[in-house]
Amino acid sequence: RKRAEEAEARRKAEELKRLKELEEAEQKAAANSQAAEYAAAKQEEAKKKQLEVEVAAKMLGEIESMIQALEEDADLEEAVQKAGGVKALIAMAQKHTDSALVQAQFAGVLR
Repeated sequence: RKRAEEAEARRKAEELKRLKELEEAEQKAAANSQAAEYAAAKQEEAKKKQLEVEVAAKMLGEIESMIQALEEDADLEEAVQKAGGVKALIAMAQKHTDSALVQAQFAGVLR
């Protein structure tokens, strides 16, 4: 009878150990899932920011070209107004201070 009780106690201990291991595995899987979701969100955010930078750089480049073309016609004010005005150009450059491309395009517009 004592051996049966010991065997039953060992069996219960093993079962508890397996349940604990399963619980830990589920917690790790949940943590990995959250980490993957976070990484995907960060990647999407980076793509969005890159697209915004590309759009701003393209627009500033087009404005610079327009200004250079209009310099010959001495109609710089019109080019700036078509771009939304000086404040719009400054705001665009300020929004992307970490982008060398945007800052270079902005500097070109200022020339």
